[in-house]
Amino acid sequence: MISFLLGNIKNIGLVIVAFFTVYILKRNKTLSTENIKLTEDNSQKDKVINIQNEVLDATEKIEPADLDTNLERLSDKNR
Repeated sequence: MISFLLGNIKNIGLVIVAFFTVYILKRNKTLSTENIKLTEDNSQKDKVINIQNEVLDATEKIEPADLDTNLERLSDKNR
């Protein structure tokens, strides 16, 4: 058994390298697909954050009005 392993060590090494190469290629494909999904999710979340920032900016620009101004606006005096 040991003489067989020593005689075929080159072939055994090639088989191990082949399995390792297949594993690395499969892992690379999986990670590439996952990276594409995460990039798309990230861009969609950026769009949502930009919209939320626009809404916050718009609500910060609103100035509060006092009760008298609101009553005058709603009354028939201005019509």
